[in-house]
Amino acid sequence: MKEIELVVTDDCNFKCNYCYVKQSKNYMSFGTMRSIFLTEYNFQPICFTFFGGEPLLNWDNIKRFIQSIRKIDIFIELKLVTNGYLLTKEILRFCKEENVMISLSYDGIYSQRFRGQELNHNLLTKHVKHIHKIISRNNYANLIEDVESIFNLGYDYISIDFDKDAEWYYEQESLAQVLSDLMIWCCDNPQKNIDLFYNVIKLGNTSSRKSCGAGITKFAYNHDGKKFECSKHIYSDKKLEFIIFTNDCCKKFNHYCEGICKYGDLDICIAKEIVIKLAKQLDRQLKDNEFWKQRIKL
Repeated sequence: MKEIELVVTDDCNFKCNYCYVKQSKNYMSFGTMRSIFLTEYNFQPICFTFFGGEPLLNWDNIKRFIQSIRKIDIFIELKLVTNGYLLTKEILRFCKEENVMISLSYDGIYSQRFRGQELNHNLLTKHVKHIHKIISRNNYANLIEDVESIFNLGYDYISIDFDKDAEWYYEQESLAQVLSDLMIWCCDNPQKNIDLFYNVIKLGNTSSRKSCGAGITKFAYNHDGKKFECSKHIYSDKKLEFIIFTNDCCKKFNHYCEGICKYGDLDICIAKEIVIKLAKQLDRQLKDNEFWKQRIKL
C-alpha cells in the first residue's frame, strides 16, 4: 500500500527536546492537500497520515480535506499522529465517524513532564488505543514505569522507538540494562501488546527488512507541497540510506537486528553498540523462557 505523510504544519504546542522537526509557523493549505491527493491517488489502496509539528493546529484544513476525499473513496486509510493535547470530543467524534486512526505520541506519566502538559486520559482512552513512546536521554531510566503507567491508564497498544540523537546512547552505561529489563518485563507480561524499537530491534521469526519503504511506497510532503522520501528528510540534507549491518558481531545476533535508517545524526551502528550488548544479556537471562523462545525462534 502506498503511504503518504502530509506534514500539515511545522508548528507545535509542545517543545520536546528530542523532536527533529524545525518548528515554524508554516501551515499546509487545503488547496495543497487537495493537489497532493490528485497527484497520488489512482483508485488503488493508499494511506494518508497527518503529521507535524502538531497537526491539530491545522485542524480546519484537515477536516475539510477528509470530508472532500471521503466523497471520492470511503476506503482510503487515514491516520492522525498527535500529542493529544488539542483533541476534543468533537474532533474525536469526527475521527470515529470518518474512520481516522489516531496515534497518540505520549511518553508516560513519569516522563511527560519533559514534553508538556498532562493529557485528559479519561477522554482519550475511550477513543485512542495506540500510544507511540520515544526513549530519550531524559526519560530512559523510567522506561518500565512509563510503560506500566500507559497500560494502567487503559491504552491497548504501545510502540516504542529511540529518539534521533544517537550520541547519548554511548554516554549511558545503564541503557542496555534498562532495555534488557523491559524485554524481560514483556516476557513476564505476554498479554500486553507492545512493539519494541521497530526501527532497530527485531522480535519475531521474520527476516530483516530490506527497506523501510521510504522513497518506494512511502513519501512525505511538506507544508508547501514539496515531495520528500520521508518526513525526516524534510528537515535533514542527509542522503536516504537504509542499511543492514553485516559485521561478524551482528551476524551472530541477527535475530535481533532490524536494520536502521541513517538520517540526521544517526550515522552510527546502534545495533553494534546497543542491540548486541542487549542481545548478549537477553540470551543469558531468557534462554529458558518459553515465550521468548517462541518470539525469536533461537
